[in-house]
Amino acid sequence: MKSSVILLFLLFILSPYSYSFNDDSANSTFWQRLMKEQSYINLQKGILYMQNNRYREASIEFSKAIDKNPDSFAYTMYGASLYWLGEIKGSIEQYDQALKLDEKNSTAWQLRGISEARIGDINSAMDNFLKSLKLDYKRGDINMNIASVYFSLGKVDDSIFYIKQALKYEPSNPLYHYQFGLINFYLERYEEAAENFKKAISIYSNYEEAVLWLALSMEKIGNNEEALKMYMKAISIKPMDFFARYRAAKILLSKGKRADALKQIRESFYLNPNNSEGGVSLFLSYGNSKNESEEKNVSFKNSSISEIYKNLSKTSQDEEINFSLDIAIAQKPNLEEASEGKLKLALKKAALNRKYISRDYVIPAGSKEEREKLIEKYLKEIDSEIMNDSNYDYRVNFSMNTKKVKNKEESPSAVYLPRNIGNEMGLWIYGNSWINIIEDDIENIPQKDDELYDLLYALAYILYGDGEKS
Repeated sequence: MKSSVILLFLLFILSPYSYSFNDDSANSTFWQRLMKEQSYINLQKGILYMQNNRYREASIEFSKAIDKNPDSFAYTMYGASLYWLGEIKGSIEQYDQALKLDEKNSTAWQLRGISEARIGDINSAMDNFLKSLKLDYKRGDINMNIASVYFSLGKVDDSIFYIKQALKYEPSNPLYHYQFGLINFYLERYEEAAENFKKAISIYSNYEEAVLWLALSMEKIGNNEEALKMYMKAISIKPMDFFARYRAAKILLSKGKRADALKQIRESFYLNPNNSEGGVSLFLSYGNSKNESEEKNVSFKNSSISEIYKNLSKTSQDEEINFSLDIAIAQKPNLEEASEGKLKLALKKAALNRKYISRDYVIPAGSKEEREKLIEKYLKEIDSEIMNDSNYDYRVNFSMNTKKVKNKEESPSAVYLPRNIGNEMGLWIYGNSWINIIEDDIENIPQKDDELYDLLYALAYILYGDGEKS
């Protein structure tokens, strides 16, 4: 019975879309059933804290539950709470304890694989996922994670097989349709990709990433009217999506709607950082930089990370910081292969070796020392993932919003928050990044004596992280 409770709970917390349904009575019934299955008050309290994103309190309750009765379920839940707090190595230790007590705990194998992948050990992650799948082959999220690993290894056919398995067992999960769309877009199957993205949006209408990639697919098909509609919808969902604004401006300019195009470009430059929350909003983009940098005795391998540290450290102590980092790391094409007349093959291999990292963080209002400690911790995590290798290019996009916090209770207890949209405790298939689209654009800038076009491509270079050319 306990294993069924673990499965039900984890399927609930692993799905970022559960909150999109408005049936509160159904959710209440679920938690009531779950409570009846659990005899330990600390586990009950911990699960409720997890439901409400209060991960620090949840971890304390799960720790107490382990002290009272150290079973596999308690260790698994404790590990999950640590993962959400950004304590990845600690989460792995707890999953190991869970598996010592029950080696058939498929959820512990699955979550252990996610943590291993997060720290970059893909082979160990795959081993964990396959063990989990052997125990519970109908889990869509396990199949999804295996698909992610295979895609990162360039095994596209295997990746497609497992993403189809995920959809077979969870056909109503919008994430899986979105990921299948990214694979088809990468394979230049744009009409199929568009259908995947449409399906994802039909299930979750505010899925901004799916809306954005549907717009890009429509552009590839040649339907600019529909593409523009989707870009505008993406902007309405996420006003600070400056890439969507850039693409919308590009189409508007091509249609002769110069005033509308200028409006989108002007909004993208966002010259006034003050926002409605009484704080500031900021978007920055950086390109390659391997110079070690030091700020206030904090050492980073990459000067771009040092610049981000400076921006975060300058915020007021009474402001909660929400910041996001999107990083694309790309292997440069093999010049020897290219010189042999195999340029397309070299570019394909390089594309498959791309790595995309997305992180969302919250830094609570508090003392200067506490905040700088958290900022340093999470930026060093990112800093370690950026390859300082002449064979790789990278792009770092940083966005930040702050808001005034009236009292300490308003500040969240979790300092690391996974993406609101996406496989929140899993892996993404990153078949593409919008940075690739920008690259194509700046390589084919039309020669026009037009200041508005100059402004448009200045924005493109800013998004790409090349301030000098901008």
